[in-house]
Amino acid sequence: MTGPPDDRRTRLASLAWIASRAATLAERVSARPMQASSGSEAQAGADALLQFWNQAFSPQDQAAFERRLAWDGLDVPQAQALAAGAYAVPPELPAWTVWLDRFAQAGAETVEAHARGGIDDRASSGWTDEPPFVELWTAFARAARRELSSKLSTAETSALDPPVMATLERQLVRELSVWGERALLEALRSGVSDEARAEPPAPASREAYETFITDVLASGGAALWDRWPVLARQLATVVGRWVETTGELVERLARDRVSIAETFGAGRDPGRVTRIAPALSDPHNGRRRVVALGFESGLKVVYKPRDLSLDEAFNSLLEWLAQAGLRSAPRALRVLPRAGYGWVEYVEAGVSRKTMAT
Repeated sequence: MTGPPDDRRTRLASLAWIASRAATLAERVSARPMQASSGSEAQAGADALLQFWNQAFSPQDQAAFERRLAWDGLDVPQAQALAAGAYAVPPELPAWTVWLDRFAQAGAETVEAHARGGIDDRASSGWTDEPPFVELWTAFARAARRELSSKLSTAETSALDPPVMATLERQLVRELSVWGERALLEALRSGVSDEARAEPPAPASREAYETFITDVLASGGAALWDRWPVLARQLATVVGRWVETTGELVERLARDRVSIAETFGAGRDPGRVTRIAPALSDPHNGRRRVVALGFESGLKVVYKPRDLSLDEAFNSLLEWLAQAGLRSAPRALRVLPRAGYGWVEYVEAGVSRKTMAT
């Protein structure tokens, strides 16, 4: 990977360059004093950044924006200096930068598959609503799969049918597309190194699209990350979190398998997971989400990656109401709580007869 100001810089220096420009405000504050960036271009960029932040946080209200800066112990001149300065990356690169190298490796593999006439990858097949630039996101998914496989045992992964893992990978591809498709569309239309144009360019041809995909994959996305370093960080973070949370789900499923059978399946082994519905909630606590799983036996359960004390209390209330004679009370659901997560009985969405009767 290469980047300004010296195209001969080493790979680590290139990653450091990208990481420095993707640093958060908190990271920049903690690193003060920073390396000063001279020149009107750096100052103009800092002014534009603060103006954009001001408009996003408090349009037409400079006083409100200054109060927001004060929460971090900053005033406007200090914030401008932080935005204009060059953040000095610590000797040990941020953990997220490793995904840029992994993408580069997977990108080369994807180019080979693409040259053979298609993407030989399960994350790219089975789409009914293929996202834009699926070839690029598939390279990230390929890298994520390799990392996930290195963290899980064969016994853990064999508990899920291959189509189940493919569904999880396609969900990752969708999320990456949401974050990156607009930037990639701009890069495709204008050229990554081109300056902004006064007139919107014409839609790219299929040939231009194929060339763009091949160039990005073959280069490991170097020009994209140089132009949009924060996007590089966000994509890397999403992929890293996916590996962490997916591995966590698989490990917890293996650990709790017997208890799941006893709690929800009358002690019967539910078999392999054959169906999965990922991302049933907004991401929270490191991009963890609710997931519904279906087993060979027909059993269905819901995985909730949070404390289930409230669920237990609510279902105990429902049981108490039923015992007290409240016939319209919904049926209490079976819950298997664990430390920081748990499993809940699956119920199809719909209107109950009791609700209709009342």
